[in-house]
Amino acid sequence: MKFEKCIENIGTTLDLKRIASAYVVDGKNLSDDELRKALLKTAGQYFDKNNIQKRLKELLLADKRDDRMLSYMILREILLNKDDFMQEQKVLDSEIIAYEQRIVDASNELDEKAISTDMQFLKFVLDVAWESGGEISPDEKNLIENIRKRLNITWREYKILEAKMGKFPKQNNEVHLTSEIDAVRKTLQRCGLIFSIRNNSVNFDIIPEEIAAVLREVYAKEMKDFGYKQLLGSKYIKSKDFLTNALIRANIKCNPYATISQLQDLIIERIKPTNLIGGYSPKDGLAKEVLAQWCIDLKLQNFANCTKEEIIRRIIKYYDDIREIKVDTSDPREALFALYEHLAKRDLKHLRQQGIICKDLECERKFEEATSYMFEKLFRHKPLLLAGTERPDGILSYQNKLIMWDNKSKETPVRLKDHIAQFDRYINLSDKPVGIFMVIATDFTECSIAECAKHALNSDTVILLVRATDIKELALQWRAKNDEASFNLGYFKQNGIFKKDHILF
Repeated sequence: MKFEKCIENIGTTLDLKRIASAYVVDGKNLSDDELRKALLKTAGQYFDKNNIQKRLKELLLADKRDDRMLSYMILREILLNKDDFMQEQKVLDSEIIAYEQRIVDASNELDEKAISTDMQFLKFVLDVAWESGGEISPDEKNLIENIRKRLNITWREYKILEAKMGKFPKQNNEVHLTSEIDAVRKTLQRCGLIFSIRNNSVNFDIIPEEIAAVLREVYAKEMKDFGYKQLLGSKYIKSKDFLTNALIRANIKCNPYATISQLQDLIIERIKPTNLIGGYSPKDGLAKEVLAQWCIDLKLQNFANCTKEEIIRRIIKYYDDIREIKVDTSDPREALFALYEHLAKRDLKHLRQQGIICKDLECERKFEEATSYMFEKLFRHKPLLLAGTERPDGILSYQNKLIMWDNKSKETPVRLKDHIAQFDRYINLSDKPVGIFMVIATDFTECSIAECAKHALNSDTVILLVRATDIKELALQWRAKNDEASFNLGYFKQNGIFKKDHILF
């Protein structure tokens, strides 16, 4: 989400004032509207690289240890790995605690005999620092950071060492409380690094796109971890020999008996994607011909005249754009519903990229399956079993009548007149009266609304034109507020374009 859009959606006056305090002068005396205008005027300061680096340095050497640790986890390990750099605040709190527990678990699994010489030296430095008092001072922290970077030890490895000593996340390996995480969240807002926005009464932490781009550069994080894992699954680089050689070229020691999964995890943590694919010199890495074939496999266009570096950037962007869809594996249709709008508008490139379709013809069927899932799992109305070939895509029981629906997957707005004869056949062949016939598509032509009114003159069946984005939003809102209750299908008794704003629940 762009900086300007984030400003529009900041949830409360307190959040506004905290975020404005980073660069807006005298923000305490301004109204909400004045604060938003002032934030837009000072936008450049929020994503200025020097300003961001200064803020990160202040956090790294902050007096409070929570600020040092949690700020890094919230920014780099959580939000920069999220689609749209956004996460619900309650979920983020849980993910921070889970991340900390994984570090503790890793420390318990670490065999001290297997610790490298460099790691042993850093552990010695940490032992000395912790012996001098109950906390590590900012000066000691600065020294430790310089040693860590010089020894090429990752932040995660450093924290595993601290956990081994019983010092991470807190004394005796206690994880942080949500109140402690929230305190650092507010600190990051005051630094102008994350914003708090509200969507459907739910609070989210978000890094505006412009700030995220700079943070990625500063943290040397070229893509989300999820996308990197997808990239590592490519046939061009997924062999154990390739992964092992990539680590050797990067001067990273690895266990010769490590599994491919372990090697991939090590690469994600230690090697940038550009270096993995392109190497460290012009003659290193995959050949340009191999990269070109990779682009052909991904159906990327207009790469023939690109340099090797440009091709690598395009491949990385392709995988970075893949969105992480968390689904209940017991119902694979959930993944289809997550891409409902893309199915409606036949966004074939995106659907192939996400692994939803292999052939163009699958788009219509997947759209139908996603709609059935929506009615059954979110609206809590199980579609009826369909027989025969001359039938709509779905049917629901509605009082003593039926509701029929038909999906139209098209790149352009649907013109009802082109399909009304087909729909009338479905209605006339029905054994029971059809109260509502729903047409679900990405959009509709203006003349389609008049066609609905014309049809109503000679029929008892209401024709309802439903945009995919509208019904998906309604379904998600209903499920969020009514986990077990069934949606009242009477709300669909509208003629013409469906108006979800008329529904109150």
